[in-house]
Amino acid sequence: MWTVRLECSRGGQAVVNVINVDSIVRGAHLLPIYGNLPVPERFSHFDALATYKSFFVNHFTDHHTFELILS
Repeated sequence: MWTVRLECSRGGQAVVNVINVDSIVRGAHLLPIYGNLPVPERFSHFDALATYKSFFVNHFTDHHTFELILS
């Protein structure tokens, strides 16, 4: 699986861009790279992008995603 991570400026701020909705082909299934610490008991999926810095892109989600990413 590929690894993606948040792009930050030299000052540590997240680099944020607005993309056109027409440029989105399909959603991505991201798996957080958890590290050595356990996930907190009251952790919500809404907090995942703010909590984890790196993710695996799951291209095995379905046949169409697999074909799109590997083509």
